[in-house]
Amino acid sequence: MSRFLESATATVEATTFDTALIEGLFNESANAMAALDAAESNAIEVRAREITRIMDSMRVRMSVPMAQFLKGNAKTNTARADIKVLFEALTADGVLGEISPNTASMYASNYWLCFEEGIPFDVRARIKKVEKAKLKGTPTKKVDVEKYGKELIKVLAMARMLQRSDDAAALLDMIVEIDPEFVEA
Repeated sequence: MSRFLESATATVEATTFDTALIEGLFNESANAMAALDAAESNAIEVRAREITRIMDSMRVRMSVPMAQFLKGNAKTNTARADIKVLFEALTADGVLGEISPNTASMYASNYWLCFEEGIPFDVRARIKKVEKAKLKGTPTKKVDVEKYGKELIKVLAMARMLQRSDDAAALLDMIVEIDPEFVEA
């Protein structure tokens, strides 16, 4: 039996159009979706491979010990700034798919984790590290989305007090992404 005969679509009985066309719609659409899934999977693999090549290039050019190379943040460390700008640009161009700037920031964070550990780039590196720690029984910080949102609200209040309007706007965007019903008091 085909997948169509087992589908909910096969049970559609219409009188206003030729129901014989439904099987073609189902099969062609299912094949197109499978091709799309395969293409997306390939895109993810290609991106990971090419980002790993950048990582390898950076490692070759690294002229100081790892700890010194990784020290600081995007404002104080040229390498971190380069990667931050790279992931922001890739996001703006849609090369990483339809992701938010916050997700791009997480991708950059995963880049540094993979770089430090000497492993190929993986957008799930941080998640895998936490899962691995849990399996080993290593204590991990417990954070949930609600706590994360509350902490961001505190930081938003600090940004407002410091009159850092650009920072406050960015924080507000993050908070609203987490809790679309958020209203600033």
